[in-house]
Amino acid sequence: MVNPKKVLSSLSLRLLNSRVLITPANGPNTELAKNLILAGVNVTIYDDAIVNEDDFESNFLIGESDIGKKRSLAVFDRLK
Repeated sequence: MVNPKKVLSSLSLRLLNSRVLITPANGPNTELAKNLILAGVNVTIYDDAIVNEDDFESNFLIGESDIGKKRSLAVFDRLK
């Protein structure tokens, strides 16, 4: 019989030792990044798009003051 505690422990270690690349830094992907970071995963975000008004309305991590900045940098500032 499989010991559930050992399975969870193994999965937790794999999760903590993993690396994830997320692109683009749009609304759903920033939610995913936030959840992975809270779980302890090493996350890299790549997006060279410039923040515009559409991003401000659809991405909870981007504020009005971020318009004109690179999207990945705006998101990174709030996730760190």
